[in-house]
Amino acid sequence: MYFYAGKKNKKVKKILKTNYVVFRNIFIVGLVIYSLLPFLALMMYNHPSSDDFTYTNTMLEKGLLGAQQHWYLHWSGRYIGTLVLSLGPLVLHSFFGYKIFAFVIFSLLIYGIYFLLDQIFEEENSSNKILITSLFMVVYFYQMPRIVSGVYWFAAIGTYQLANIFSLFMFGNIIRYLKNYKNTYLVYTIIFLFLLVGSNETTMFLIDIILFFIMVIFHFSKQKRSITFIKKNYLFI
Repeated sequence: MYFYAGKKNKKVKKILKTNYVVFRNIFIVGLVIYSLLPFLALMMYNHPSSDDFTYTNTMLEKGLLGAQQHWYLHWSGRYIGTLVLSLGPLVLHSFFGYKIFAFVIFSLLIYGIYFLLDQIFEEENSSNKILITSLFMVVYFYQMPRIVSGVYWFAAIGTYQLANIFSLFMFGNIIRYLKNYKNTYLVYTIIFLFLLVGSNETTMFLIDIILFFIMVIFHFSKQKRSITFIKKNYLFI
């Protein structure tokens, strides 16, 4: 009888713990959504400004290829950044496109963070990954020095924020490649690296530094045979 009661109590505790975790996650995600709603609402008032008109005028005057040649030879080496800005919504005389583009970038950023966390914390369940992603998004947006440039201005998010998204997918695919050594993931890594290099030179420089240190750590750890690769979780130990 005592054994049965103890077993029943353990079952009740397990159910209560599960319910607590579910309630906690729902509560936190709800707070995150509430915190991010103002940013989403402000997207409906997004309009072109400054460089948006410059890139559009150059595109309409010189055509797509002519505009890319002009920007690459006379202003910037951002072959992806200038391509995106040249194809802005203003080319189609659409102001609504600026609101859509901001929302698309916002969504891609969330997915990119989740994608990277999914590769790093493969053993964690989806709810925990969503929770971490949500908390990261709140911190990221609320600590941003100039929210207008980081979320709404087409010329800025098409150059900097897009490069950040490419970086997330690049690192995620590097981890996937190191786990499985499938050439497909290596190709994805190269593609995203190509895209982020052409988007923004600041991001390119930071990525170069990070990749350099990763290779140095990997090289010396491998020489000392102190590196262990765990398939379910990518760790240097």
